[in-house]
Amino acid sequence: MNADIPTQPDRLHYRLEYFYQLSIGFAGLDAVGPTAEGLLLVTSFEDGKVEGPKLKGRVSAISGDWFRILRDGLSRIEGRATIETEDQALIYLEAHGLADLGEGAFPKALAGDLPEQVKLRLSLHIESYHPDYLWHNRAFCIGIGEADLSAHTLKIDVYGLS
Repeated sequence: MNADIPTQPDRLHYRLEYFYQLSIGFAGLDAVGPTAEGLLLVTSFEDGKVEGPKLKGRVSAISGDWFRILRDGLSRIEGRATIETEDQALIYLEAHGLADLGEGAFPKALAGDLPEQVKLRLSLHIESYHPDYLWHNRAFCIGIGEADLSAHTLKIDVYGLS
């Protein structure tokens, strides 16, 4: 036992299970412009694959991301994707999360200066009505990801929390 970690007998236990990884290419970021909430950037996904122990498939081009850089350097992320599995089932994925671009990121972004790498922390809502993938409807999922803004790629590891 590590003495630096406090123990608590009634601590709630959880399990984190790796489901799959999304690897996505995206078009360049289009600036909608500075809004009341921050700088809004949008992109559409061009291609993508899904691979892991729970699922294999591809990300449909009918998918995209809304990336809002706030004045404090945080970024709110909203993404939606349709996954088509190898057996042609459709799965809907909705992502909401944050990225910390650092203090001073907002004026830099207004000038077109974005960081190359952005770490993403996401809450995922995933749905399917295919009998083999109904388990998604009851899963609470998180995504740990990274966007490479210069290479226009995005990777997200999807985990189920129980």
